[in-house]
Amino acid sequence: MKYLLENWNSLEKKLSLKPILLLLDYDGTLTPIASKPQYAKLNTDVRKILRLLAKRKKITLGIISGRKIQDLKKLINIKEIYYAGNHGFEIKGPGVNFIHSSISNFKNTKRRIKKALEVESKSIKGTIVEDKGATLSFHYRLVDKKSQKRAREIFLKVCKKCAHTSKINITKGKKVLEIRPPVKWNKANAVSLIKKLANISKGVIIYAGDDETDEDVFRHLRKKDFSIYIGRKKHSKADYFLRNPLQLKHFLNKLTLLK
Repeated sequence: MKYLLENWNSLEKKLSLKPILLLLDYDGTLTPIASKPQYAKLNTDVRKILRLLAKRKKITLGIISGRKIQDLKKLINIKEIYYAGNHGFEIKGPGVNFIHSSISNFKNTKRRIKKALEVESKSIKGTIVEDKGATLSFHYRLVDKKSQKRAREIFLKVCKKCAHTSKINITKGKKVLEIRPPVKWNKANAVSLIKKLANISKGVIIYAGDDETDEDVFRHLRKKDFSIYIGRKKHSKADYFLRNPLQLKHFLNKLTLLK
């Protein structure tokens, strides 16, 4: 990966005069990772920059997150942009109100796992079971380091027991484990759908993210697109990296000045 801010001049030339589909993750990308999801609030200056970008004719803006789409819209609070919640299982924006068909059949299995997780994980202080409608997240960031392995084992045990008659997908992120409907659908699929809806097939996609779920997009993008990893991980499929959300803020500000 190349350090993006050191390569801005060449990147600026490639982006000049081209339509851009700018897609951004939320937690760990637009905002620092917080101890609890509700603590990750968008900085006022970052929101102002996003609003400027949303007004640019050459830029189509979208936010793609593992959060519920209703929560995501409240946190960003910008109209007429694309929102993809639950890793793309829900997408709303100009001319689209998409909900993946697998969600309805998944509800009963998810409900069983949620109830069992709440009971089984009670003995471990700091676990959070978050029902996001289309998916279910099990957070253990606040769990004592000595108990984190046990928390993960409880999660896997519950999933195996409750889903013995139906399939689920299990994914992992930064101190979080998730269950999703048993279909091949992720953020990369959401990017493809938004690209089609935005009708900018000849334009350039810029995607920024920080987690394992974003690697699906990094692998999916074309050579002419630009992927940005946010963080200090040494190995990623992204083209460029920025060290933290503050550096991403600087980059987004530069995009507002593109010709």
